Amino acid sequence: METISVVTARAYEEEMDTELQQVEDPLAAEAVPESGTGKASYRDSFLRNSPPMDIPEGDELMLDESNREDGEDDPDCPTIRIKKRTNAIICNRCRRAITFRTLGKTFPFAFVHRRVQRMWDKTGGMKVGDIGNGYFQATFDSQIDHDRALYGGPWTTEDHYIAAEPWRLDFDPDFDTIDKTSVWVRLSRLPLAYFDEEIFLDIGNKLGRVEKIDYNTANRFRGIYARICVEIDLRKRLVSKYRIKRRVRRVEYEGLHIVCYECGHYGHTTENCPQRKAEADTGPNERSPANKNPGSNQEIRPEILEDFGPWMLATRPKRKGNPMKNKKGEVKGNENLPLRTDTENGSRFSVLDREVDGTNEGEEMWRR
Repeated sequence: METISVVTARAYEEEMDTELQQVEDPLAAEAVPESGTGKASYRDSFLRNSPPMDIPEGDELMLDESNREDGEDDPDCPTIRIKKRTNAIICNRCRRAITFRTLGKTFPFAFVHRRVQRMWDKTGGMKVGDIGNGYFQATFDSQIDHDRALYGGPWTTEDHYIAAEPWRLDFDPDFDTIDKTSVWVRLSRLPLAYFDEEIFLDIGNKLGRVEKIDYNTANRFRGIYARICVEIDLRKRLVSKYRIKRRVRRVEYEGLHIVCYECGHYGHTTENCPQRKAEADTGPNERSPANKNPGSNQEIRPEILEDFGPWMLATRPKRKGNPMKNKKGEVKGNENLPLRTDTENGSRFSVLDREVDGTNEGEEMWRR
C-alpha cells in the first residue's frame, strides 16, 4: 500500500525556523546537513553557495511582523497577512531570479524555455516559469548565470528583444510592466572622422543610457554605420534623429517592430495611436518640422522632413538560402532563369564571391 507523507503544521514551522536561521547565517548550512543522510540537501547547498540576502529598501515596509493594514478585516474578502520571516525567506529564495518578457511578439512557453536555457544556462542549473500575461520568471543556481542574463544583453529571439529586470517581491504581471530594455541602435551615414568613443557616448546618452559600443561590426573603415547599445525607457518616445555639424542624421533601431510613426512611442501602430485619435476629435494639428526647406545642394532625406517614419527601424540582413524547387527540379518563381552551377565562372568557390559583403557580419550581429 502506498504511503502518503503528510507535513504537519508543527513540522512546517520547524522547517521554516531552520530556513530562516540559514537566511540570517548562510554558513550554518555547512555544519547542519539533513539528519540521517550525512549529505546536504539541495536547499542547503543552494543557501550555502549564495551570498547573504540583501532585501531591497522598498520591501522594508512589507516586512512588518503583522503586515497591518488600515481598516477592519472583511469576512467576505479576508486579508492575508504575511509574516516578516516568511517574506525574508521568499526574498532569499528569489534573490537569483529575474522577470522577463519578449517585446513585440508572444511565444509559447516551451519555445521560450528552450531559447533562454540555451542562452543563459552556462555554469549551473536554472528554472523557468510562466507567470502569465506574457511574462516569465527565471531562477538561477549560479550567480554568474544570473548576472550574465541580467546584464549581458541585449538578448534576442527571432529578432525580438527580451526585456528583463531583477525579481521584485510584489510584481504582478496583470498590472506591472517592464518599462526599460537594452537595444542596439545604428548611427547611419556618420562620417568616419566622427567614429570616436566620446562622440558615441554623447550621442548615445541623448537616446538613453549607453551600455556598450560595438567596434567589431561598425565597419568603421568603410564608414557605413556605428553601432551602440543603449538602455531606453519604453514609456518615452524614441529619439529618431540628432544634429551634428548642422546636419540632421538618423537613428536606426534594431529589433523594434511596433513603433508609432505619429507619436514616436513603442508598443502601438500608427493606426491605433491615441494621439492621432485625439487630434481627429479636436481637429488636425498642423506641424511645422524644422529644415522643411533645405538648401538646394543638400540631399532631401526623410529624417529631415519627418519626425518619425519607417526609416528609423533598421532592416535585418536577409539570409541567403537554397531556392525552392518544384517536382521537376525547377526553381519556383524563377522559371525563366537558368539554374546556376557551383562550377560557374570556372571555380566552385565563385559562389562565395557573389555574396554581399558583410552578410556574415550582419547575421552574427543578430545572433547571441
